[in-house]
Amino acid sequence: MAFRNRTLEQMNRQYLYSSDLAIAEQIKNKAGIRSGRCLELFAGSGYLGLALAQISYLEIYLMDASTDMLRLAEKNIADCGLTDRVRTLRGAIRGTIALPDGSMDLICSKRSVFFWKDRQKIFAEIYRVLAPGGVACIGGGFENQDLRLRVENRLAEYDPGLLNQLNDQVWRQRVAPICQKLTAAGIAGYEVNFSDNEFWILIRKPAAYSNAG
Repeated sequence: MAFRNRTLEQMNRQYLYSSDLAIAEQIKNKAGIRSGRCLELFAGSGYLGLALAQISYLEIYLMDASTDMLRLAEKNIADCGLTDRVRTLRGAIRGTIALPDGSMDLICSKRSVFFWKDRQKIFAEIYRVLAPGGVACIGGGFENQDLRLRVENRLAEYDPGLLNQLNDQVWRQRVAPICQKLTAAGIAGYEVNFSDNEFWILIRKPAAYSNAG
C-alpha cells in the first residue's frame, strides 16, 4: 500500500497539480470565502488544500484516514512553507466528523462523494460542522476541456483503469440519488451542478441572525 501511495503521489506531483490549482480557483469563486477555517475531507497528500492556501488567507485542515498519505501531506506542507496555515488531521469519516459544531467556514472534497458508504450521514455531518454562513463544495472539475483532456491522457498512460474510474464514477454517475441523500439529511440550501467538465455539490448554511430590535 505504501508503494502504491508513493507511485500515485509521484503522478500527482507530475501531472495533476495543475488540475488541483484549477479546482481550488473554482472552489474559491463558488464559495466566495477567502479567510477563516477550511476543512478538506479525504485530502490524500494535500495538493488541493495547499492550492487553496496559496490563493487565499484560509487556515486549512487536511483530513484523511491514511497515515501514509498524511505523512506525504506533511512533507508537502513543509516544502510549500505553509506550516503556519496548513495542518493535517487523521480521521476515518464513517458517518461522523470529529470536529465541533459550526467550526469550519469552508468544507471541500475532491471526487470522493461516490466512495462514501453513508452519504446521508456524511452530508449531515458536513452541515453540522459548517459555521453559519459557511459553504461546502463537494465534487471537482477542470478549468476547461483542454485541461481535462490532458489530465485524462496522463491518467490513461499511467493506468487506464483510473481513467475509467474518472469517467464512470465522477462525470457520468448518478445525480438524483445524491440529491435524495441531501434532502434526507435535512439540507435545503444546496445545489448540484453537472456537466462534462465538472460535478459540484454546493451546500450553503444560512448566516446567523438576531431577532433583537
